[in-house]
Amino acid sequence: MMTNGLFNKNTSILRISKTKTALLCVIFIVLSICFLPQQDITSRTLSTAVDKEQSKANDNDEYLDCNDIAKLEIVRPLGSGHNKISYVVKLPSGELAVALRCQREGYFGSSCFGKNYMQHQASILKSMYDKNDEDQGSLRYYGECFKPIDTSDENLMEQYQNEQREDFTVGNTLVMEMGKPLIKSWNVIHPHDDKKLKCYASYFTPRDVQDLIDIVQKYSTFEPSPLLLAPIGSSSDNYFPHQYIQRLNVDGGIEGRIFHIDLDELVVCKDRYDEESLCSVEKALKVNCAVVRYMTKIPDLSCTEEYFNSDVHTDDRIDSEHAIDQCKEGEGILNEKRNL
Repeated sequence: MMTNGLFNKNTSILRISKTKTALLCVIFIVLSICFLPQQDITSRTLSTAVDKEQSKANDNDEYLDCNDIAKLEIVRPLGSGHNKISYVVKLPSGELAVALRCQREGYFGSSCFGKNYMQHQASILKSMYDKNDEDQGSLRYYGECFKPIDTSDENLMEQYQNEQREDFTVGNTLVMEMGKPLIKSWNVIHPHDDKKLKCYASYFTPRDVQDLIDIVQKYSTFEPSPLLLAPIGSSSDNYFPHQYIQRLNVDGGIEGRIFHIDLDELVVCKDRYDEESLCSVEKALKVNCAVVRYMTKIPDLSCTEEYFNSDVHTDDRIDSEHAIDQCKEGEGILNEKRNL
């Protein structure tokens, strides 16, 4: 009797459980049908996010690391200044690029050997490239390796200067796209020679001016902080065409397009100024546009509007060597045919 009673009780419980299970199954099926599209969208969104992260990771794998940079073949020295020396190097792909290295001349250049100096440039370049690589709106970033040297140790510094500037296993190295400088040296057109600078500026074409406006807009809207071509209320080397290059003929890029190259004088606005109003997009546009107005000698240039008009202007770009040749003597020969 106890067994039968227990059996009957368990049978009742089993029936109730089956009923509940069946009811839950029906509810689950109904809910699944009702919400299937949303689950599908969510799944695709998560999948897309994962794909993007994986793609980004794959892209990072393609950048040169310290081991890769140590093996780069130096083709020739390219140029040098107080802080840096540049070399033309051959990438593993066979493409030519530029390797920036630190050097010290006299009392100058010591800051470059610290970690932050060239890392500042590398982080900006890489960030711009990551954001603009699809339309080639930025110079190409290839990789970096930072191995700071103790500048207080004169023996180490002397060894570096004499023996290790071309040894990429030591010191700081940034590898980036190779371009053609607008003006190769401060000795070609001195920054205080206003007449020659005015003459040179007369050879900028509307397409060139648009390139410079694009730089202003890109820097002024840069995240997480606007980038300034000059400190607020102060001067900078970036006022001069010597700090800019033209793109060479590379796959996916526009030959002759002008880019800003010397990033060490760029000001990360929010790192320099505490007042939020000083680092608004509007303020950054004002500061950066003043630099381009000076360089192009177009005092009323607007950097918030499109300048190049394909219906009116040709797609020509500055022939910098011709401009320099025309402007090297006296006041130079201004480009009277300038179509601005």
